[in-house]
Amino acid sequence: MPREPGRAEVVAALERIQVALAQRGLLLLQDTELPAATTLIVGEVVRGSWWAHPQNALVYDTLLQLDAEVLRVKLVRGKVTLVARSLWPPLLSMARSREAWQLQGLSAAGRRLLGLVDAAPAPLRLDQVTLPAAADAPRELARQLEQRLLVHSSDVHTESGRHVKVLESWANWQLVHDPIELPAPADGRAMLEAAVVDWPKPRLPWQAPLRTRGPSAR
Repeated sequence: MPREPGRAEVVAALERIQVALAQRGLLLLQDTELPAATTLIVGEVVRGSWWAHPQNALVYDTLLQLDAEVLRVKLVRGKVTLVARSLWPPLLSMARSREAWQLQGLSAAGRRLLGLVDAAPAPLRLDQVTLPAAADAPRELARQLEQRLLVHSSDVHTESGRHVKVLESWANWQLVHDPIELPAPADGRAMLEAAVVDWPKPRLPWQAPLRTRGPSAR
């Protein structure tokens, strides 16, 4: 059975992550090649789900302490990336730009879901969204939007014990956080690219635009 971590262990792991974020501003949640939070926490590359690692409790407690300091988005290689506050302005600038790399190839159902999120005055639970029966599964549509940085996403633990994805427009997300002055999208792009310039094949979303196949993408 995994051992419960002591407070000193959590504090030390949290400090390692904070140092890495202060240096670069970005950190993968988990990766076998690039700098990752799970690697820094347990001291070795984590392969497979970190929930199966013997130190999963340490990972969980450390990430829980970190949540107020970072923004989680699918940014680098389409994986969950921890973004420090220093890079929130360029990230929001890119996320809200609605450039071609975000919309090109997005399915009709994906556009419909995006419209619902944009129009919602509050975060939208995916299990409470009604979409056409012919559309892709709601979680697949949410994935399309996440990987294009079109929405802010999170998960909630329901009373039934299920995890449900929650989608929110970046405009609404920005309203509930400290006022943020955004750079121009071109400047935001340059700032984020500079943060990963020495990483092997970092593949930011606009560097490898995603495509949705099939007639629904027209």
